[in-house]
Amino acid sequence: MYVFFAYFNHTLVLSLSLSLSLPSSQRLQEKVKEGNLDPRESAVAMEAQVSEDISLSVSQVLSCRHFCNKMWQTQDSGAGALGQIDTVHTGRGSQRESQMVRVVLYHCVSVSLALLSPFMPFLTEELWQRLHLLRGEGGDGAMASLCLQPYPQSAQLAHWHFPQEEADFTLVQEVVRVARSLRAQCGMTKEKPDMWAVCSPSQAQILLHFDPAVRTLGRITKLHLHCPQGAGSLSFPSAPPPPKGSAVGVVDHSCQLHLNIQGGVNVSKLSLQLSQRREKLLSKLEQSISRTRVPNYLEKVPERVRVETENKISALDQELRNIEEQLSTLQGPPKHNN
Repeated sequence: MYVFFAYFNHTLVLSLSLSLSLPSSQRLQEKVKEGNLDPRESAVAMEAQVSEDISLSVSQVLSCRHFCNKMWQTQDSGAGALGQIDTVHTGRGSQRESQMVRVVLYHCVSVSLALLSPFMPFLTEELWQRLHLLRGEGGDGAMASLCLQPYPQSAQLAHWHFPQEEADFTLVQEVVRVARSLRAQCGMTKEKPDMWAVCSPSQAQILLHFDPAVRTLGRITKLHLHCPQGAGSLSFPSAPPPPKGSAVGVVDHSCQLHLNIQGGVNVSKLSLQLSQRREKLLSKLEQSISRTRVPNYLEKVPERVRVETENKISALDQELRNIEEQLSTLQGPPKHNN
């Protein structure tokens, strides 16, 4: 990893020095007419046809570096987890489960590296070598280098395609995002609190199905599923309603997360955060409503977009009401002078 970043920094410095040593755009155009360009100047001259200024976007280079760093951490962690699965899955009857986890994790890491290889050849090759050392497949042969592997085809991944699960997992991602936001908002970054999801029966079934993923990714000890309406259609008993005065995060127009904040919370800090959040939501709500007031809105805007806008307005309105309730609870009942 350090070799890669040293190479990257060297390349960045070299690129900057080359860009500074190049002749001006006007001089390049003169050399084009003279036919006296070296390959480097020829490439830059083609770019200069669009603009008179030639500049290197340092921010774009840094964005690429951050992406490379993130991919390194993700893939390296996945490869490292392969060596830890046997120690995690211990006990009678867990050998088959351990093998299944290894197969799935190896498939995800190896295919991801193959997909990224044309864009990040050096980085993915290094991770590929580490991956196959873990599997004991080092040495010469077709598997020794990633550049010798065929590029993944969609037909090869058809048996891994589960469209319904992928569609359902969108809700899980939003619940995890709101859960993390609530924990950070209430200063519970190290704790794993219980949370309540107030949602529709169909959403409750999805969250129950993906309960391990929700608890692990959201760092939640237990997720209580409460359905105010249609609880009789559930295959499990609905949980009691969340405690009063809980912090509320809106997932969508029909799903909310509740976090009990009684005790251990900085009331003034939380009140300030809620007030700032309320101002942002009011601005977003006004923008969304203004879009529905344009002339011939019903004729010009497709029905799908109208439904999405209505759901967004409903979710924003619900979150605003929840914030007002939380602020009222944190501030307590008004004091009356005798």
